[in-house]
Amino acid sequence: MRFRLYPDTGQAQRLASWSHTCRTVWNTALAQRIWAYKSARRATVRAVEQCAELTEARREHDWLRDLPAQCAQQVLRQLGAAYDNFWNPHHPAGFPQFKKKHHGQGVTFPGQAVAVHKVSRRTAQVKLPKIGWVRIRLSRPIDGTVRNATVSRDGLAGTSRSVSTSPSQRRRLSTRARRSVLMWGSRARCSFPTKTGSGSARPPSLQASGSACAVWSSARPGRWRSRRKHNGGKYSTRLRTTIGRIAALKSRQTRRRADWNHKLTTDLAKNHGLIAVED
Repeated sequence: MRFRLYPDTGQAQRLASWSHTCRTVWNTALAQRIWAYKSARRATVRAVEQCAELTEARREHDWLRDLPAQCAQQVLRQLGAAYDNFWNPHHPAGFPQFKKKHHGQGVTFPGQAVAVHKVSRRTAQVKLPKIGWVRIRLSRPIDGTVRNATVSRDGLAGTSRSVSTSPSQRRRLSTRARRSVLMWGSRARCSFPTKTGSGSARPPSLQASGSACAVWSSARPGRWRSRRKHNGGKYSTRLRTTIGRIAALKSRQTRRRADWNHKLTTDLAKNHGLIAVED
């Protein structure tokens, strides 16, 4: 579940600083694992050992101590899970990659460190460690127990909060529900015809902003070459503006696709007791 977060200026700056710290912890831990495997006779470094070394590093560096210890430990656990998925022959995950500076910024908090207080029907407050109370918009109710929460940014310069919960109770399937078959075609990415013959395909309006995005995307390679040649490898103001506009369009498209997918899957779950996938 994703919710819109409204932090003030100080809270937003501190969350952004923490996201860079989490990226540094990830890259350092990944480099340590790669070095240990190549240099120390294929030794494997586990997350438990890196958490112990993290405690020593927090005593020496103030910027690392500012990040909550649970968030840094969560990064090491995620890296360990990524390694386990890579070594699992039945999992499609690839080798963990180093994180870039402006790609996928976010901070993950464990569920026991997060408190949620509902203010009104559409507004609530969430308490984050070392941040305090932050207002969020309840676009949907939070059911169950919060297991973890991730604060991240999207292309529309908005701060969102992704919450993973454990359900309080399971819903029973209706025995009178209809049946549905999922079919993949060559032109459409995925279509959903029901037993009665009526289908539901992704509407073309999701690509309405693709033309403007294509124009801006085509202008980037030439600007990058000019930037490397004449500007010493720095981004110009106009190039940063173009990249921001492309990110905003991509973010809108992502939200539209997610909205359509959520509505369709909700309708399938409510009105169909059996869903079969044709190979």
